[in-house]
Amino acid sequence: MHLQKETALQEKTPLVIMGIPFHDMTFEETVSWALERIRSGRSGYIITANLDFVMQSRRDPELQRIMLEADLVVADGAPLVWISRMFGPKLRQRVTGSDLTPMLAGACRDENLSIFALGAARGVPQKAMDALKEKYPGLQVAGFYSPPKADILDMDHEDILRKIRDAGPDLLLVAFGAPKQEKWINMHFREWQVPLAIGIGGTLDFLAGTQRRAPLLVQKAGMEWFWRMLTDPRRLLGRYASNLVFLARESIRLGRLSRGGGPKNEPLPVPQDAILEDLQAVFIPMKPMASRTALQTFLERLLPVVQTHSLVLDLSEIKALNSLELGGLVALEKTCRKYKGRVFLWNAGRGIQRYLQACGLTDYLRIVDTLEELQSQLGKLQRIVREGSVVDMGQGFLKIRMPLELTVTNLEDFRQKVDGIWDRLSAQGGLDEITIDAGQLEFIDSSALGFLVGLKKKAQAQNILMEFHGFSGDAGKTLKLARLDKLLGS
Repeated sequence: MHLQKETALQEKTPLVIMGIPFHDMTFEETVSWALERIRSGRSGYIITANLDFVMQSRRDPELQRIMLEADLVVADGAPLVWISRMFGPKLRQRVTGSDLTPMLAGACRDENLSIFALGAARGVPQKAMDALKEKYPGLQVAGFYSPPKADILDMDHEDILRKIRDAGPDLLLVAFGAPKQEKWINMHFREWQVPLAIGIGGTLDFLAGTQRRAPLLVQKAGMEWFWRMLTDPRRLLGRYASNLVFLARESIRLGRLSRGGGPKNEPLPVPQDAILEDLQAVFIPMKPMASRTALQTFLERLLPVVQTHSLVLDLSEIKALNSLELGGLVALEKTCRKYKGRVFLWNAGRGIQRYLQACGLTDYLRIVDTLEELQSQLGKLQRIVREGSVVDMGQGFLKIRMPLELTVTNLEDFRQKVDGIWDRLSAQGGLDEITIDAGQLEFIDSSALGFLVGLKKKAQAQNILMEFHGFSGDAGKTLKLARLDKLLGS
C-alpha cells in the first residue's frame, strides 16, 4: 500500500522550468486533485506560483525548497506558460489562484466541505466569504481571521493555530502574500488536521471587492499583470519591471544553457559495488527520455530502491536535460529524502552542470565529479553527521553541532536533544558557555530560525554566553534574508 501511494505521487511528475517544478494541470484537474487530497485526510498544500515566485526563489533558498517539495505547484502566470515550450513539454494552461479559489469553494459546497479564510486586512476575509456564500448557497464557512501584521517569526502562531483547530476546516485559504504564506503553511501543515491549504495572495481582496480584477478579455490575453500594474503603479510598477527584466534575461540565458553542449568531461569510472554498498548507494544509468511514459517507467522501477539506498545516477548518455527529465530527477530526490537518502549526479557534462547551476538546483541535486567527493557526500548522510550532536565538554561548556539540515521535519527531535542536556547542566549549576557550530549546516528554514532565536533569548536570560559559528551557503543566505545574521552570526 505504501508503495502504491508513492507511485501515485510520481504520476504527477512536474516540469522544471527556471528551477521550479510546475505540475502540468488544468483548472478542472487541479480541483479534482484537491478534492481527492481532502478525502485522503493527508495534510498537503498547493502553491500557485507566478513569475515573481520564480525570481524570489533565486535569492531565497527556503522558498525554492518549499516549492521543490510542495504537493502541487501550478503556474499562475501567462509568461510561464509561454516560455515552458523552450525547455520541454508545454504547460497546457495557466491556473490562477484568483480563479481557482472560487472553483474550489464551489467544489467544497458540492462535496459538503468547509473552508476557512486567513489573512488580508481586517474585515476583508468576512466580506470575501460572504461573497462566496452568495455565489455558492450552502457553502460551509468554518471561519475567518485577520492576524495582526507581523514578521513570520513574530506572529502569534499558537493563537492562529488554535482558531483553525477549533474551526476544523477541510480547506484553508491563506492570504499573507508570498513568500510569507508559503513559509507559514510549510511551518505548520504537517501537524494540523487541515487536509489541504493553499496560499492565495490577494484573492480575498478580489472576492471582497476591495480590489478590481482585470476585464475578462485582458485576463484571457495573459495581460492581467499589466492591468494590475496600471491600477496600482506605486506598489507594483517596480516589482513587475523587475519581473520583466528577469524573464527576458533568464529566458535567453537558460534557453541557451538548456541545450547542453560544450566540451565533454573525461568519463568517470563506475564506482565499485563494494564501495557503493558500504555507503548504502546504488549506481543507475539514466538514458534520455522524451515521453512521460518512459520517465514514469524509469521512476517506478526505482521506487523500491530509494527506500533503502541513495542513488548515483550516471548521466553519461545525456547531453542536456529537458524540463520533464529534470522533473523526474526532482521527484526522485524528493522521495529519496523521505528515506534519508539523496540523489547524486555522476558524469554530468559541463553543459548540464552550468544549466543546473543557473537554475539554482545544485544544492538540491548534487553533482559529484570524483569518487572521493561521492564518498564524502554519502558519508555526510551517516546518522551522527546527518542528525547533529550535543556534547557536554565539561567545565560548564556545551557544544552543539547542527545537523546537515534543520527544518520543521527534524526540529522537534533536535530540540529535545538540546533541551535535555541544557536543562540538566543548568539544574546542576554548571552551564556557562554554549557554542553552536553551523559548519556542516547546508539548509535551514523559518521554523529552525525561530528555534535558534529562542535559544539565544534563553541563554541571555540565564546569563550564558552563546556563540554561533560557521553559517554559510544557503543557510547563510536564509539567515541574512531574515535579518538575523547579526543576532546569530559569528
